[in-house]
Amino acid sequence: MYVPTPSPSITPFAGPRAPKILEIDLNDRTLVTPGDLHVRVLTSIDVSSVTAKTWGYELAIPRVADGTFAAQYQMPSAPAFLRGRWFDVDFVAAVPDGRTSTVTLQLGLK
Repeated sequence: MYVPTPSPSITPFAGPRAPKILEIDLNDRTLVTPGDLHVRVLTSIDVSSVTAKTWGYELAIPRVADGTFAAQYQMPSAPAFLRGRWFDVDFVAAVPDGRTSTVTLQLGLK
């Protein structure tokens, strides 16, 4: 479980009405490939979409309830040169008017 700490106004829409990522839950910070990936992101109630982005890839995390986005994915087998490395993954929460909030986690591949 990862609970973001308040960031010093680097969010373009900082303030009480900014979309917020409150918690990110993963089955592990080191992902096994091939293997299961379980993800849950808790957000402020006004968030309409959450995506995870890394290396030019984007994965939408479906909304299961107001403020809750969750999914289970099957990780494909990764090439050997990617295993044992750590990657920055941006979790981006967006509201319908275009405001966003981003939390970056480092995840590993095994």
